[in-house]
Amino acid sequence: MPLDPQRPLRILHVCKALPHSYKSGIQTHLWKITEWQMKMGHEVSILSAGSIRKGYRKLNMDGRTVYEIPYPPMRFLPGLPIFGEEFFFNWFAKQWIKKHATEFDIIHLQNRSGYLCAKVASQLGVPVVTTLHGMINLEYACTTEKVTNWLDRKLHTYFTVKFQKEQMKYSDAIIAVSHGTVEQVRQAPWNGEHLDKTTVIYNGIDIPELDHDIIPDPNLMVFVGRVVAIKGLEPFLKAMKESDPKLKLCIIGEGSAEKPLKTLAKKYGISDRITFTGQLDMKDVYRWIQKSSLLVLPSFYETHGIVLLEANICGKPVIASDITGPNEVVIPGKNGYLFPANDVEAMKAAIRKIFDHPDEAKAMGEWGRNHVQSKFDWQNISRQTIDLYESVLAGYPDSKVGKKALPKKEVALESRLSTAGY
Repeated sequence: MPLDPQRPLRILHVCKALPHSYKSGIQTHLWKITEWQMKMGHEVSILSAGSIRKGYRKLNMDGRTVYEIPYPPMRFLPGLPIFGEEFFFNWFAKQWIKKHATEFDIIHLQNRSGYLCAKVASQLGVPVVTTLHGMINLEYACTTEKVTNWLDRKLHTYFTVKFQKEQMKYSDAIIAVSHGTVEQVRQAPWNGEHLDKTTVIYNGIDIPELDHDIIPDPNLMVFVGRVVAIKGLEPFLKAMKESDPKLKLCIIGEGSAEKPLKTLAKKYGISDRITFTGQLDMKDVYRWIQKSSLLVLPSFYETHGIVLLEANICGKPVIASDITGPNEVVIPGKNGYLFPANDVEAMKAAIRKIFDHPDEAKAMGEWGRNHVQSKFDWQNISRQTIDLYESVLAGYPDSKVGKKALPKKEVALESRLSTAGY
């Protein structure tokens, strides 16, 4: 039985990558919110990137219908890898939306995925919601990492801002994952003209089944996330070098900064205190968090910081950069501490506050767990999202919301999919 008595909706999410191929905050957000939407009795589909070799495919992934569209894999080609890959996915997604948009009650775009789709769907009379996870110009401004060449980066920024402007214009509602993201909308190149249709709905977290037999290591810190320059691990390693030599750090995740960080750790003489695990499933991530005494997030840029919630739900305090997103999760002295991004001395001070006062640190972890349970529960957040869909659909009086397709129409759809190579 569904958790809510609301009418069933046919929801299409558009997200270029899914957790089985690439894991970040957006993928975690998508997977959890779709899980709860299904539990509430709604039909959930996802339009995502596929392989040119495998062609169009229609898959079932844990109850979700996933449509994979092939597109040129520009990331593996020289020249314009990032701009090209993002643009071509969105171009092919747009062609798919032209044919299939009316098979859904609402289309939900995840950040830049689908930035060419909003106008087409709107013209076909299908409501569009966009969840804004961040701004590309700010992401680039906050990292020193050379992730691509100058031309690719410039084109990526220019056209993303251009296409997102159109995406915001044709979206019926915009979800910001934090109040800081709302401020980014206000300061965006489109000059805050869409603030009236922007709503804050936070990222959430499930309550995991914890292993209560795990004994925490009183000297262990943990980082969880993409191992890239924007996450601020380079200055944090310097803070570790100048802190208590008993302290250790486990870095969970993978990315382009892993090799430089290993070189830096060797230079600082702390290689034996740093563990790189690579990508782990959530069960193992939670085990590492439980084993630790502190989670760190020294990023230069974030929009929310789900890992802070994951640490708190395990009863662990956190320290994080005082930037948009984390500063809406971390309440200094309650569930952790904040420090100015890239400030090594402030990082060292925050570390000392935790490890020099273990009883206070334990109390902060317990306070954080209660705080997260009351404010960031995925079920509640998913219900807020469905309520937003309903308010948007109320402006579409001719919508056939919740009406199941007739068998004849379903057969016709399956025939078209088969012809297209699904």
